[in-house]
Amino acid sequence: MKPILVLTLITLLTVAPVSASSAEDPMTVLQQPIDAFLTILADPQYKDETKKVEQRNALWSVVETIFDFEEISRRALARNWRDFSPTQQQEFVQVFSRILSNAYISKMQSSYQNETVEYIGREIFNGDKAMVKTKIVRESLEIPIDYYMFVKDENWKVYDITVEGVSLIRNYKTQFAKILMRKTPKVLIEQLMKKAEKQEADDSAHVRNLNVWLAVSLQGPLAHFSRPGISPATGGLTIQRSIAVP
Repeated sequence: MKPILVLTLITLLTVAPVSASSAEDPMTVLQQPIDAFLTILADPQYKDETKKVEQRNALWSVVETIFDFEEISRRALARNWRDFSPTQQQEFVQVFSRILSNAYISKMQSSYQNETVEYIGREIFNGDKAMVKTKIVRESLEIPIDYYMFVKDENWKVYDITVEGVSLIRNYKTQFAKILMRKTPKVLIEQLMKKAEKQEADDSAHVRNLNVWLAVSLQGPLAHFSRPGISPATGGLTIQRSIAVP
């Protein structure tokens, strides 16, 4: 084969789209929302605890652009997904995404310490699936995080993440499977709704307590008062490890 032909083939291979349905590299697609997420976490306007709800809403709007919660829900339920009616499937997706938002975004808000994210590389599988390897760097601590993505409507979306080898989906999949051995889909959805409501009530109570503390602090000495701590609830679902990542 002539050298010029070999060079042409190499060039075509290296610049070709990563899949037939998506011309963008998954690592590039992932980096944009992660950078936006970190920017919101570091924004000084949200240091005021009374603005945490506003910050969480801003963070959630970023998360929604890159995570596919229908696919996450489908995989978390596994074979049980088909036992849910179409309406129940929609209800499950909505409440499960609420629980994830309440648990993990609140956790990240309270534990963020100017971490940075390093993008290590990515692997493409069958043209429409990918794994993007990253790590969170906090001073001397490094936490490996892998994002599993797939192509949906010509866009790369995240359907699972692993933190130090622990899968988000596998964690919930085990819990849901145990519940559905004894309970119906309707009961599971009701339980999750109660958990989501409790998470949100706990967050609201924290904000109310903080407002009282601020009001008192403006009126006199603080000798007998201490600032309430932030303790985001997980709504009763066991999280085997703290997955504080975007």
